[in-house]
Amino acid sequence: MDDATVFQWSFFKPALWAILLPVTLLAAGLPLILQKAATLSSRPAGAITGSVLAWNVTGCVAGTLAAGFLLPAPLGMFATVAFAGTVTMLGAALVNRKLRWPLLGLTTFGAVVVGLLAFSIPSRVRLETKKDERLLALKEDAYGVSAVVEVPGSRRLKLNNHYALGGSASTGDERMQAHLPLLLHPQPQRVIFLGYGTGITAGGAVFHAPREITALELVPSVAALAGEFFAEQNRHFATQPSARLIIEDARNFLRGTAEEFDVIVGDLVVPWRQGEGALYTLENFEAARARLASGGLYCAWLPLFQLGEDDFRSILRTFLKVFPQAQVWRGDFSPTEPALALVGGAGAEFNPATVAARLAQMQPDPLNPQLAHATAAWMHCVGMVTREQAGDGPLNTEDCPRVELRTTRPPPFTGRALLTWEQQLPPPPALPPGAAAGRQAGALMREFALLYTEGRQSAAQAVMTQITQLIGPDAARAIFGK
Repeated sequence: MDDATVFQWSFFKPALWAILLPVTLLAAGLPLILQKAATLSSRPAGAITGSVLAWNVTGCVAGTLAAGFLLPAPLGMFATVAFAGTVTMLGAALVNRKLRWPLLGLTTFGAVVVGLLAFSIPSRVRLETKKDERLLALKEDAYGVSAVVEVPGSRRLKLNNHYALGGSASTGDERMQAHLPLLLHPQPQRVIFLGYGTGITAGGAVFHAPREITALELVPSVAALAGEFFAEQNRHFATQPSARLIIEDARNFLRGTAEEFDVIVGDLVVPWRQGEGALYTLENFEAARARLASGGLYCAWLPLFQLGEDDFRSILRTFLKVFPQAQVWRGDFSPTEPALALVGGAGAEFNPATVAARLAQMQPDPLNPQLAHATAAWMHCVGMVTREQAGDGPLNTEDCPRVELRTTRPPPFTGRALLTWEQQLPPPPALPPGAAAGRQAGALMREFALLYTEGRQSAAQAVMTQITQLIGPDAARAIFGK
């Protein structure tokens, strides 16, 4: 089988055995119930059909509300499914009058067995025992299983076992995803984050003391666990007087609110994950542009380690369709898991003096000591990109979400391919000498990380010396720790 067939079969196979038989039996249930009701009642056929359909609609509505909102939190997902199956079997027993009591007894016995299994099953979280990973907390809701796991020295927040929402080990990098866009706006008073997770990125805004910080999170249990287990890392965001946490879909909020914001930050999400990939579509960029106050900025963070080059360029073209010119900033210098920011504005003009002024105003972040040195802060600046530089090609839209629907994941756009692309971008206009030196040092820092990963330590040491000459020994010590 080719790659596309393998990918499609990987989705179809579990659905085949887990869903096909139950759905087939349930679909056959309604006509059988109609037939049974007709043989047991002397009422007219129309009245019997109307009653059965009325009960069916009532059950559908009640079941949807119960399974989606009422039962997952107190029972858990597995127990909710077991409960639904038990109710279905009891309903079948009550409808079949001839075998009512024997079948009712058998069903009750089955319900007890299922119930015991539901409440005694092992943890729904896979733990990496080789790394001494242990479970700290688990919550379930209609979106699945949220868990906090810990290895010595680090905590992580996971959703449904496979989706990591951040962790304490990357606190400095996650805060940078707030610092950079807020440093580019002269007076960021109203800030909103499209995505919350551990809350560490949103908590980074506290260092800048805006008047109001809003964060949007889709999964209620994720927000609860973030407040309980990552409060130190997210600066106690949930209890900050200037902060508000809203449980809402980010796209729906932007399209439904009349509020305007000085800075909108699109948090890192998986670009090809259903639902979340829509944050990288044309329609979402347009919705964000409409909610910017005059001079406002929108920052879209891209996880390049989860994007192929074609997908990255598609998102880039889509972004530039809404914001004709974008600033490009590095969130980090990781050679394998880099994050890149596209920053566009609503009538905002790039001003290097703004960055210097805002660096002086922000509270020091002990996990990002390089920000105490203006030259070192400019290491995160890559350059400017326009529509013409992005070229022609398909856009990523809601009716054709190319990135989300790709059947195979291409090699990530990282390493030397990314470095080559970054080196092609022109610098922002009118950079002062210190900022220009910092930007040059940032390109060298990317090279340093690649050389070190490739095992070329002597060449990496030579590049480190160049970086130190550009940014000064004090800033170099803040970065390299020596």
